[in-house]
Amino acid sequence: MTKYRQTLLDEEAHQLIGRGKRVLHKKFDHSFSVAETIRYYMRGALRLDELPESVREYVNEFVVRISVDERVLGVVLFGSYSRGDQTKYSDIDVFIVYDGEKAEAYRSIFSHDPELKKTKNDMVSSSYFSDIEPFIVPYYDLKVFKPVYLSILRDGILLFERKSVISEFFKWIMGIKSKSSIIDSSEVLSWIL
Repeated sequence: MTKYRQTLLDEEAHQLIGRGKRVLHKKFDHSFSVAETIRYYMRGALRLDELPESVREYVNEFVVRISVDERVLGVVLFGSYSRGDQTKYSDIDVFIVYDGEKAEAYRSIFSHDPELKKTKNDMVSSSYFSDIEPFIVPYYDLKVFKPVYLSILRDGILLFERKSVISEFFKWIMGIKSKSSIIDSSEVLSWIL
């Protein structure tokens, strides 16, 4: 087993990270360090594993059920649950890209699935979370910049994607982010473009 001096990884781990770096470079047209590569691939899995099991199961069920609709192009968990700083009063923030109108998406996602609605109501009444808050963006409106997109890029966990819509979205936001900076104080988090 060969060890690589700089990273102290065995050969298999080194090859996996190298492959991950190449995939990310191709996907985002941006070079990633070893640390950035590991962070990119591990953050979502680790954060999802840290969620309470019932919440994780609900999020999974939510994504499976809404992704049946071909117009749902992507789903990203963001906000306190993706950062791991949620409380029992936190809602579950979900970014959804939909190929259609926003009102149509709400009807499609929440009205036509009474079982999903019942599960959500049961979990809210059991104080697992306060609510699920979908942030729905029509596909045609995706390239209209909103400051929340920078937070979704920073904290978001990709849950579902169709036609590389979210990957392309993240690539676009990374271009904007590279031209901006963040100010983080205990009271305010703001982006400077």
